Amino acid sequence: MVLREQLTEMLQQFGKGELREVDELTESDIGSLYLLQWKLLTNIAKKQHITDEIEQEISWIFNEKIILETLLCSGYIQNHRWLNAIQLLREILDLDVEAHTGYKLRLAVAISITFSSPVKALACSEVCIDGKKRYQNFVKWAEAGELFPCFFNLTAWQLRYVVASWAQDEELEWARENVLEEFKSPEKIGEVTHKMVKYKDTNNDGISVHEGPKYYNYRPVTMAVMHEVGAVCGGVSKFGVAMAQAFGVPAMPVGQPGHCAFLWWKNGDWVLSNDVSGVNKSTVHEGIQWSWTDQAAFVRLMEDTQKDMEKYIMSEKLRIAAKFCGETKAMEILGKCLNFCPTNYLVWRDIASHQMNLNSCFKRGAWLGNSLNIFEAENREMKTISQNKTVTASSCQERGQNVVDGTGSEWWSEEETACIEIDLECECKIESLDIQWWGSSVSKNFIILAKTGEDYEQVKHSDAAFQKPHGLNSFSRFTGWGENSRKIKLELKEGSLDPWGMNKYFGIRQIIVRGYQIRPSVLLLKNKPNYGKTIKCPDNSRNQSYQEIDLEQVCMCDHIAIPWSPDTTGINVEIKTSIDGKFWKIASKEKVEIKNEWAMIPVSCLASYVRIYLEDSDMNHDDVLNNILLYGTVNSTEEILITRVKRELKTHPNIEKSICKMLKEAKYKNISHKKPCKASDGHERACNVVDGTKSEWWTEMESAWIEVDLGSTHEVHKVEIQWWGTSVSKSYKVLAAVDEGQFSQVKTQSDEEDSPEGYNGWSKLGGWDEETRFIRINLENGSLDPWGMNKCFGIRQIILFG
Repeated sequence: MVLREQLTEMLQQFGKGELREVDELTESDIGSLYLLQWKLLTNIAKKQHITDEIEQEISWIFNEKIILETLLCSGYIQNHRWLNAIQLLREILDLDVEAHTGYKLRLAVAISITFSSPVKALACSEVCIDGKKRYQNFVKWAEAGELFPCFFNLTAWQLRYVVASWAQDEELEWARENVLEEFKSPEKIGEVTHKMVKYKDTNNDGISVHEGPKYYNYRPVTMAVMHEVGAVCGGVSKFGVAMAQAFGVPAMPVGQPGHCAFLWWKNGDWVLSNDVSGVNKSTVHEGIQWSWTDQAAFVRLMEDTQKDMEKYIMSEKLRIAAKFCGETKAMEILGKCLNFCPTNYLVWRDIASHQMNLNSCFKRGAWLGNSLNIFEAENREMKTISQNKTVTASSCQERGQNVVDGTGSEWWSEEETACIEIDLECECKIESLDIQWWGSSVSKNFIILAKTGEDYEQVKHSDAAFQKPHGLNSFSRFTGWGENSRKIKLELKEGSLDPWGMNKYFGIRQIIVRGYQIRPSVLLLKNKPNYGKTIKCPDNSRNQSYQEIDLEQVCMCDHIAIPWSPDTTGINVEIKTSIDGKFWKIASKEKVEIKNEWAMIPVSCLASYVRIYLEDSDMNHDDVLNNILLYGTVNSTEEILITRVKRELKTHPNIEKSICKMLKEAKYKNISHKKPCKASDGHERACNVVDGTKSEWWTEMESAWIEVDLGSTHEVHKVEIQWWGTSVSKSYKVLAAVDEGQFSQVKTQSDEEDSPEGYNGWSKLGGWDEETRFIRINLENGSLDPWGMNKCFGIRQIILFG
């Protein structure tokens, strides 16, 4: 532990220095080693105390910069088993002297991370696969040309999902020998399972798959046996995963509500196969190591991150360095991390953590760096304003979001009339609207309606399209309209049945709305009558003065109004803006003729400080400067960061929403973690619901309650309940109290913002205004668990944010 303390002290000294010194630290080899050593020791310390013996045992890795970078930038190690990974890596490096570089190093790191926890064979759960033997076999297969060439270019993180195969090595050899020849390519290998494993819920002897081992006649469930007998979704997906892995292609099974699908790597993209629910409702299968979280969508985000390893590594080193700096400097460094690698999820997580400590210095926003440039550009540019917005459909609601996710996946309806609504989330100026139809399922008579307030008004008819659909998957294109709009609705009539016999009258692949968000300008100087001083410029050759205005936080300036006076028939005006009061840029420079009461000068830029320069030989500058008005909008740090998230992560809509939500809720924290709990039944298990794990509380009672004591009064912002299996209460009430026993109802099941789906689903509710110490959830109308344990209600987690 001595080394970690020494590194901490030294890095804290760097953190107190100039930003330039932190940059030099991360760019130098020795500085990089210090940061990586500290991070590795910190990761190990999460699992166990680091003794002198442990430090000595792992000292070999401390000066191995490339190995440290590869190890620390290849994803999460389950249960923080870093020491196990280092020990196994040492054994592999001793086994093969060529494993210090190239693909063999990446393979060795992938093996060490993956096999830091036991990897059990699917065919026989009592068998643990030998990681060192697997390393040797993959090297042998690679050198013999038995794997696809892409194997040699995979990162250590990608290789994790090759070597993690639950198929034993002899099964992987069987797979290569028996694969259907037409699927033997990197572009097709993931789909061979659908031809080699029949989907059968009963075998040829009539035995149901639900009878377990009997379905396979008590034989080990090898790939050969699944090929012979058949399988249901889990077997089909796991066979597909193993087939890809046998040829050196990354793949993994993923869980979906009541189903098992799988992801496989196809030329740099992760394809979801055997799918019923989409990637956003998929989780990494139990026993498969995560990429940041257990949500399958994060696999695709990490894939994008891994495409430029040099930038990802630099982003990570800067992120580590930020931990030793004060709040403002740390946020500036984290902004630089995003410049290198905007898909690094941990950077966004750290930013959200710092957001909890916002103070007056943060309002200045100088640390926001490139986020300010993006926000400024987003406010000026016409853009797609419908992407990933909330969609409501009259039928087939579960496919509604497809029309705004940018992928071309479809929504459809069997109804003879239908409607679909998009909430743009704020008032917008609409410049164009495009509809891409699915196949030939086109509405021949539809209207477009829009509203900002309560009532919809028709703005377009299908006849007004300047481009009408022709052929399959064609477009209807419209120009915009004059009125600002927040919600847009399509009412569809006279559909066309699809040509594939699916009985769909209407189908839409994309609705693309382009335009601008409307941000109502306010008088930024309101309540600031004495907002600045008039300063005479030092250049005596000109009669020039300026007014410096301190806006106290970042604002989007729209325009400046200069009043008319007898002296202002024509004056030269120059406007400069600054975020930090040190660096200034010219926002406008022109000669102004004031013919009416006011002259409006557009500026359209972000600023914390504004200087207004006037130049004229005869006029009284004070009279003019003291009456200038400045209009624009006040912008929160949260708004600016969220704008950047939406631009940088627009190809990952579910993660974009997750990070935006994280930033919005950064000021709230889990106030129920490890707080005292009691229950009407099963009291000894009650605290499981707040321990941060997925251990459960359950009860056989037909009505029950569970209670959390927060220890002191809090404002509750949000409640999340994760149920156990399907033992969900279909009629529950949330009660709150300041004094124990004095409960009043604050929420019911009908107030849910999100409702549980499938196994271990979540109920999510908003908070309430009353201060609260005690929370009780009364449970009624339960559902018996599917495992025959006779439990009416079961809860894995209760999380209260406030």
